Order: sequence, then C-alpha cells, then structure tokens
Amino acid sequence: MLKKFLSVISQAVAAARKQVSRRQLIVTAVSAAVMLTALIAFWNLFILPDRLAAPDSTAIIGSTERGGRVPGEDSQPGENTEASGKGTAAVKNPEDKEHRERENREEPDLSLAVNPVEGTLLKNYGFVFSPTYNDFRFHGGIDVEASEGDPVKCVLDGVVEAVATSEEEGCTVTLNHGGNWITVYSHLEAVQVEKGKAVPKGHVLGYLGRPGLSESFEGCHLHFEVLHGDERVNPLEFFDY
Repeated sequence: MLKKFLSVISQAVAAARKQVSRRQLIVTAVSAAVMLTALIAFWNLFILPDRLAAPDSTAIIGSTERGGRVPGEDSQPGENTEASGKGTAAVKNPEDKEHRERENREEPDLSLAVNPVEGTLLKNYGFVFSPTYNDFRFHGGIDVEASEGDPVKCVLDGVVEAVATSEEEGCTVTLNHGGNWITVYSHLEAVQVEKGKAVPKGHVLGYLGRPGLSESFEGCHLHFEVLHGDERVNPLEFFDY
C-alpha cells in the first residue's frame, strides 16, 4: 500500500515538473521575442540612421564608371572630379557652394509639397525586408509603385543639385529646396532636367524606368528620399501614400 502511494506521489511530482518546465519554456520564448523586437526597434530608430550619410551626388549622368551611387554612401555635394596625369582628384566648385548657401537661407513650406508620383506605397521607410537581398535592412526612403513611363515631379520649388546614374539606383535626380532640405528621386529614365536648373513645384523631372540592381526584384517604382542636412527623414511625415 505504501509503495503504491509513493508511486502515485512520484508520478504527480514528475507531471508537475514537466508542466513547470513547459511554462518556463513558454515564458523564456516570449521574453526572447520581446527583447529581440525591442533591440530591432532601437537599432532602427537610433543606430542605423546615424550611421547613414547623405546620398552620393557626384556621379554625373552618362558616366561609364561602375559602382556609382550606393544608398547610404558618403557624399560631398558640389564636388566634381577632374582627370589628371596622377589620377582623379576632388575639387570644390566655389560657385556651387555659394549657390547652396544662398538657397539654404530660405526655409521651404513643406505643407505645400506635392507627391512626386501617383501610385501606391510599396516599401516603407525604416528597417524593412528587402526582396532583392532577402534580408532585413534599413531603407532610407519610401518606394512608390507606379507604371513604367509615369512622370516624376518636383515636390517643391528647388534647384537641381545633381543628376547621376549607377547600376545600383539607375538614374537619380537630387534637388535642393533651401533650408538644408533635399529630395532624391531614383529609378528614372528620360530625365528632363540638368544640374543647376531651377525647377518649380510640379515640374516633370523625368519618367519612371526599371529599377537599378539595389531593388531589381521589386518591379517598377520610385525610390524617394527626404533629407534635412545630412539626416534622412521619413517622407511619410510630409507625403500621403
């Protein structure tokens, strides 16, 4: 009788231990998931944006050099390259610098901005999944899905700071709107503007083409960025999609 009683007690204790172990496993898994989510959010909001620099605006359209603009590369707007017997050297254009300083004294009214293209939001700003690279990474702008050949418009009055082309981004137009506000339009073709040209709000900059290698698996879309100084800003703070 005592043996039977002890056996029942042992079985009950074993079952209780198993139940506790399962609960501990569930609690541990939930805690790990919450911690991972918090770490990703912290990385997205505070670490990655600070490590990204302004987009490259030095590769002039028509260049045959490979590896042009890469999202997040450091750039020095207003710097050009000149060939010499010793290679290429970066030289600053004083007129470009004076022009930028003059433009940056005037703060634009961002509430008057128009959408750069008609379409639907394809990819958000921030830490998102990339179908091209099959991983999660920081996306410094938004992608707006539209049709090939759709017009891409200047969102505010501005001056064309650069027209560049690369395998990664296709053709890119960069505009300075004053007050240190910059907008960048990528994956264009048939560009209608050139560097230094003043363009009014709503002016057609070019037409959508196929995306470059950096977003080649995502179909035809506009990659659009907003920068204030050297810091990227979420375009959805100012544009409705």
